[in-house]
Amino acid sequence: MFIEEFNDINEKDKDKLIDGVDRTPAQTIAYQLGWMNIILNWESQEQLGFVVTTPTQHYKWNNLSGLYESFYKQFEGYTLKELCTMFIKAEQQIIELINNYTDIELFQQG
Repeated sequence: MFIEEFNDINEKDKDKLIDGVDRTPAQTIAYQLGWMNIILNWESQEQLGFVVTTPTQHYKWNNLSGLYESFYKQFEGYTLKELCTMFIKAEQQIIELINNYTDIELFQQG
């Protein structure tokens, strides 16, 4: 349902701020894509036996605004339609990841 909210937004408005909203439509999707990609990377690295640095090696929890800016920059050259397509693909990867784990693996620490 989230991504469907962007279906009626004109491409020329993808970078437009609306009063009361702190991100443009493109930034909103980039934010979600950034976090989904980080989660997928964490899981991939853990499966390979690596110790994962969260949120990333380049950003600490006290610099999330810098991390978010990196998301916006990473995805700034894409159209709204391309961003929506990437979101749907990443969403499917997250769903597959979750479906491949047992409840114990998902909900118990370690």
